Amino acid sequence: MVTNEDLIRGSLDCVSFVQIDGIYALEKTIIREVIGMLSQEKMQEIHTQIAELFDLKS
Repeated sequence: MVTNEDLIRGSLDCVSFVQIDGIYALEKTIIREVIGMLSQEKMQEIHTQIAELFDLKS
């Protein structure tokens, strides 16, 4: 779950979720707008969850 408290820049209109069970490639040219930047702590939490899901060593 991601809330505005997890952002160091920008804001969300509502509580959001990160889908970690599927990794997708995204072409930067199709991104229309950056709405925020996650804190280092939230990025680490997401990284840890992905590593656990795919049984990777952090």
